[in-house]
Amino acid sequence: MPQTVKKIIDKIEKFAPLELQEEWDNSGWQIYLGNKDCEKILLTTSVTQDVIDYASEKNCDLIISHHPLIFSPLKKIKDKKIISAIKNNIQIYSAHTNFDKTQDGTSEFIASLYNVCGFHKINDFVVVSSFEKPVSISELVLKTKLIFDIKNLKCVNFDENKKVQNIAFCTGSGGDFIKDIIKNDIDLYVTSDLKYHQIQDLPENVCIFDVGHLESEKVCLKQIKKILEKEKVEILIADEKSNVEIL
Repeated sequence: MPQTVKKIIDKIEKFAPLELQEEWDNSGWQIYLGNKDCEKILLTTSVTQDVIDYASEKNCDLIISHHPLIFSPLKKIKDKKIISAIKNNIQIYSAHTNFDKTQDGTSEFIASLYNVCGFHKINDFVVVSSFEKPVSISELVLKTKLIFDIKNLKCVNFDENKKVQNIAFCTGSGGDFIKDIIKNDIDLYVTSDLKYHQIQDLPENVCIFDVGHLESEKVCLKQIKKILEKEKVEILIADEKSNVEIL
């Protein structure tokens, strides 16, 4: 009998080797029950109780998440999510900063959706690209909403007359890299989780789109699905919703 779980994890780790992850990260197995085969996988950004309930309802035996379920060492098991997964015989594996940092990882995948002329990294997480011809900022607002499936978009230094030539991307929390953005003559930075003080000294010629942390990363689950598409398993993507509402 084929060991489908091993084949699936080997494919993910070949694409995004675990040694790429940050020291503070905990990518890899979160819950491993020794099950060697699986028939249905659920892809998700974060492992919430709703995700585990959905996986159980759909008879998924493996969850692959971006954010690790476990970060800190456990002295006792009392987390309802962990208990629910074990009770329902669901294994959980995470690919986090190793997936962000690898070639064709999260930020590079996002860049590819904008039809840019190539791209390169300015650090482990930020990808810089350019358009063949300058693109209007209004056009990029519409494109960004479509790519990330969002109705609202937070903008910093928005100017409806602005044209964008150089663009940068960072999925997840990208506010710490704003100094790198300024140094690299970027017109537009697409990221999320901006803090008030991070944007106080931002030059007026630099625009930022804050698309939301969940929204910036869940679109990249399509990349994992593509990696595994030749495996004989059914792959579902969780319908995650942000718990932040704009009223």
